[in-house]
Amino acid sequence: MKEQMKTIAIIALSFLIFITGNAQNDTIRPVFSGGEENLYSFLYRYLRMPEEIRKKNYFEGIMFVSFIVDKDGSLKDYKIVKSISPSCDTVAFELLDKMPNWKPGTINGKPTSMIYYLPLKFSVNPRSSAHQEGYVRSRNAMPPKKAPPPNQADQESEDLIKSGDFEKALKRLKELYRGEPTNHNYHLQMAICKLKLGKTSSACKSFNKAKELGNEDAFQFIDKYCKSE
Repeated sequence: MKEQMKTIAIIALSFLIFITGNAQNDTIRPVFSGGEENLYSFLYRYLRMPEEIRKKNYFEGIMFVSFIVDKDGSLKDYKIVKSISPSCDTVAFELLDKMPNWKPGTINGKPTSMIYYLPLKFSVNPRSSAHQEGYVRSRNAMPPKKAPPPNQADQESEDLIKSGDFEKALKRLKELYRGEPTNHNYHLQMAICKLKLGKTSSACKSFNKAKELGNEDAFQFIDKYCKSE
């Protein structure tokens, strides 16, 4: 009965990929074999809750792991970018060991080794809904297809960025942001616009906000452009 009252959720965050223009137009990021839905299915099947976390009355935390997807699709160089507990770190490494080969990223059509950042959320919440509880029990279940994808990047803004109209894209994104302030892809897109307009300090603030909200792509921009900020 107590187990029925306690919801234990292991949820992968959204894996929306945003590819900006210019030099990155011909860069394609690595993807899980079969695409995003297969990645969700794999995570729900194989990502387990550590026993010490399972016993808690309440726990919520987001960790980040990184790994290299090699030219042949194999994974290597696992690292914990942000830890929430040693037991969750262990579980994350076990998960990566079970992963099949990915479809490698390419630059100008040539397979290339690339780093990938994966956010994972561990949650024990006795106040979660019955729907969530059932969703967790069916570990092979997919996210509800009727629900709109969270943190959707704005396609019109992306097209403006690719065409080099950064001022117009930024203006549009600022308007969209007011209605959805936690959309991490809006923050990422605004940061790219600011960066292209020479506003590096402001761009880095937006990159960091995107990272805090769970955007894995923001790490690479921060590493490249914001070390001295």
